[in-house]
Amino acid sequence: MSPMTPLETRPAVLEDLPPLAALLEDYRGFYFDDYALYDHDFLKQLIHTNELIMIDYQGYPVGVVWFSDKVADLHVSVHLLLRPEYLRKALKQDLFSALIHEAFYSLGVSKIKALALETQRMAIKLLRKYKFKHNAIFRNETRQHGKKIDVFAFELHRHYWEKQKS
Repeated sequence: MSPMTPLETRPAVLEDLPPLAALLEDYRGFYFDDYALYDHDFLKQLIHTNELIMIDYQGYPVGVVWFSDKVADLHVSVHLLLRPEYLRKALKQDLFSALIHEAFYSLGVSKIKALALETQRMAIKLLRKYKFKHNAIFRNETRQHGKKIDVFAFELHRHYWEKQKS
């Protein structure tokens, strides 16, 4: 991985389905609970509604972001999947600030919500780094590899994020 080549974001297209499906399958047991279903129809729908943002490295998809469950101008949920070897690069170029900006200004919401499984330690650190407030723990909320696990809820308010950026 060359330090000079940045990660880039772009809207997903139908040609992204095979590498996206492979990415989701590669990390199914790590990032998702036992009930997560991201089939081709679901992904096609996100692509057709321009809700899927691909994260590319040298033209190849290494991650994906999508926002869902938008409620008017109130809030939206964020979902992020990035191959672990690209996390440090994403942090160095502050890719996540750009995605937060996208949610607040392009989608026009005042709050971003995120859920993290207790096993997703890097996701929890990332949310805290970007000043998401930890506001709930759902005990034994889901299963991962058949074991009951907790789910942590986070949120970031637009006015708080803007205050931190200035």
